[in-house]
Amino acid sequence: MSDFIDQHVTDPPWLINHVPYAMPDEAMALGRRVQRLADVVFAAPVGDYRVRLKECLRILGVLESADVRRPLLPISDQERAHLAAVLEEVGLRDPKAAPALV
Repeated sequence: MSDFIDQHVTDPPWLINHVPYAMPDEAMALGRRVQRLADVVFAAPVGDYRVRLKECLRILGVLESADVRRPLLPISDQERAHLAAVLEEVGLRDPKAAPALV
């Protein structure tokens, strides 16, 4: 599945036009993974989605910092650990990677 995502996620039109018809099982699996992450990022309070998304990107090494400006506030260490666990669960973060709480 990971090779499939690496190969085709960079081409969304291909993904949208072919996966649901040619590979319905893979499409459903990918959809479940995306939905799981979306459910966590957009959880209540939904206004914190920006902070959660930045934190996910920091955990994945895309951003150096997830600092936010007021009126947004940083998330707790507990929520940060939960995000890291969900990123591992959906296959976006290697469990052997450096700790997420840096």
